[in-house]
Amino acid sequence: MPGGCKASGSVKGEKTEGGKAKITGEAKISCEFNQMLAGNDFFSTTVNAIYAYTAQSISDIDFSDFNIDLNASNAYIPNQTGNITIELFNASQLIASRTFQYTINANSAKLSAPDTVKYWVESYQGIVNKVDYHLEEYTGNAGVGEITVTQKTNYRQQQYAVSTAHTTIDDRDDCRDCMLR
Repeated sequence: MPGGCKASGSVKGEKTEGGKAKITGEAKISCEFNQMLAGNDFFSTTVNAIYAYTAQSISDIDFSDFNIDLNASNAYIPNQTGNITIELFNASQLIASRTFQYTINANSAKLSAPDTVKYWVESYQGIVNKVDYHLEEYTGNAGVGEITVTQKTNYRQQQYAVSTAHTTIDDRDDCRDCMLR
């Protein structure tokens, strides 16, 4: 996993019937690699100047060691499954995109079939120097008031990117959709 990862996330809260509340969130992670591009005999000097790398290529990644920790205050994120879209880039040009399944267990989102992801990514070896991950909607139960969700991207138990999102769920009956603020 490279040191050049960036993360962002969002969370939205809303009241449901019976005075209960729920949250929905998503996480996005973007990682660039020190990767020799096909047809070139040099590394991207711009990327090298910006990021410090720990992996030499995408084929070095063990996707079973990749996870996103979801820590929520005033909310509970239950075990669940969902979709994660992975996009592969050569510089800023999208080369390929595919949706896989993730599983959240004990507040940690992991790829459900990491070997399938690895084989797919390796088929673009030598072409790709950036990978974007979009953990699509996950849900949770929440209380009224301030809610914070912190999403930590980890590889081999080392943290590479963090994002924090906030929302407030109003306890008034007319709060139909208390948005991210």
